[in-house]
Amino acid sequence: MAKIEINRGDSRNIDVTFYQSDGTTPIDLTSGTVFFTVNSSREPDDDTAAAIEKDVTVHTAPLLGQTRIALTSTDTDIDPGTYYYDVQLKDSANNVISSRADRFIVVGDISRRTS
Repeated sequence: MAKIEINRGDSRNIDVTFYQSDGTTPIDLTSGTVFFTVNSSREPDDDTAAAIEKDVTVHTAPLLGQTRIALTSTDTDIDPGTYYYDVQLKDSANNVISSRADRFIVVGDISRRTS
């Protein structure tokens, strides 16, 4: 698990690899959906108040368990502070497998200019 720190309004790619419980055999992501969710609470009742939600269905190397979560500047244009994220896979058999979870820290930015 790794903390993610990002400046408000920045774009970022987060690469994730899913492995079987042995930690070395990749999980086939073909026909699976990866969910990336950022919440202000570590244990929310549901995701209705999620600050960021991304669903990934096209994976960088599905047979190797690799996917990329692309956060846009719009996704990260949220109030600075400490949030919590997790990454989950719903595979083709509807199994849910969690990969990562930790803090998601949004740092205030000095400049808001983009041009």
